[in-house]
Amino acid sequence: MKKSWQYKLRNFTSVGIGEFENFFKDMPYDPYVKGNFRKRRYSSIKVNDTANLSIQPHKKFIQKSDVNDLLGDVEREYEELDTTLLKSSEFIKIVNGFVNLTGIDPTQTEIGIHQIRIHSSIYINGEPAPEGRHKDGFDFVGIFCAKRHKITGGESELFLNKDDFDEDAILRKLLEENEMLVVNDKEVFHNATKLNPTGVDLGYRDVFVFTA
Repeated sequence: MKKSWQYKLRNFTSVGIGEFENFFKDMPYDPYVKGNFRKRRYSSIKVNDTANLSIQPHKKFIQKSDVNDLLGDVEREYEELDTTLLKSSEFIKIVNGFVNLTGIDPTQTEIGIHQIRIHSSIYINGEPAPEGRHKDGFDFVGIFCAKRHKITGGESELFLNKDDFDEDAILRKLLEENEMLVVNDKEVFHNATKLNPTGVDLGYRDVFVFTA
């Protein structure tokens, strides 16, 4: 039997990530994690036949407890992404990249979009994945790095098992700006290591996370 792929990694150098910076300012804090280190928005879309995004009605985000030990079965409600961002040509490039890498039919499959900023400082413990190794409960997960500012760490890790801590990771990759990692959520568990500030100033990492 043909083995399914585990992950794909691409660099989208044609995407002008500078257009995203203002949309990450003044984001609301994620009220479902303690410590005020994560800011988050959430929307869901489909893509019609003319490659235009169709923003889906507002909904709460929920994951089952068997895939999220930290917030499983919790109905989480976030503010929507800015419509101007969702409709921008640079953002649509990222969406199309995710669609092409996964092979989904975007006219039928709903794509969840999480806009996330993780803060890091000498006072803030910036954890991109406070739940540790996990799956998201979808077929595919895509992580696009839009900005790294005055930080180290935040390395993406992929594993075949959740609780075997002697297991070597099948991938360890520090996502740079413009890079996207697409994970087959049925095949592997993913994690991201702690962020560390490079100095006394506040650091942060901005990402878009896609689920389908």
